[in-house]
Formats: sequence, C-alpha cells, structure tokens
Amino acid sequence: MKIKRSHRSEGMSRVDARFSTESVNLLTAILIWLLGVNIYVPAAFEVEQTYLPMICSLTILVAFSFFIFKGARSFNLLLSSLLSLLLGICQRRGVKASPDNMRAVFKGLTSIITVLILYCFYQPLLMVISPTVEGLLFTFIILWILYTVMVILGRLK
Repeated sequence: MKIKRSHRSEGMSRVDARFSTESVNLLTAILIWLLGVNIYVPAAFEVEQTYLPMICSLTILVAFSFFIFKGARSFNLLLSSLLSLLLGICQRRGVKASPDNMRAVFKGLTSIITVLILYCFYQPLLMVISPTVEGLLFTFIILWILYTVMVILGRLK
C-alpha cells in the first residue's frame, strides 16, 4: 500500500534538502578557513616568506568565498526566521513601533553583525595578501556601518 504525501510535506522535504545542502556549503567554508588560517598559511610562512603565503592565502580566499556565497541562501533564510521571531517577541512585549520600522531596524542590525563576522573571517587572509587592501576594506566597512546606523536611527523617529 502506497501512502501519498501531502503537498506540504513534499515542499518541506525540498526546503530541508536545500537547507542541508547550503548548510554543508557553509560548514565547508568554515573548514577551509580553519585549515587555511591555522595550518596552511603558517606552513607557507615557514617554507618561504614572500610569495608562497600570498598565493596560499589567495587560494584559500577564493575557495572560502565560493562556499560562503553558495551557502548564503540558507544563512539568509535563517536570518529572516530570526527577524520574524524577534519581531513577534517585541510585539508581545508591547513595543510601540510599526512592524515595518521594527523589521528595518532588525534587518539593519543583523546585516551589520553579518558583515562584521565576515570581515573577521576575511581579515587574516587579506592581511597576508595586502595590508593596504585590508585597511581600505575596514575603512569602507566602518563608513557603511555608520551610514546604516544613521538610516536605522532615521527610521526610528
């Protein structure tokens, strides 16, 4: 006897399969970063001081970026679920702000936190390639954070 699955369970199984595949991509990116920053780049500095660490760091940077961007959808899905949960908690506690403004504030804060976390992952690899590029990226991120905070504060008024 064959049991028919409902459309909801088929859709959920597709979401679960997609989420697990993209989660594997994120975990692969983290594993590449851990091995690269903690083993391969220091070993490259031991072998040769100038070009080998730069080549090794660039290779790890490309592979890490590839898997991060492949797994970004599951992270975005997780963030949107977290935003909905936070919005529900704030509404239950009686916060007197419109849901659209609250969603914009939470989305801005989570994007700031996400960019800072990604910067922390990219920083050791970029520092080996070029400290100037790393410094410019840091300056750009700080300016973007200030702009985002000003936009968030403007939404709260």
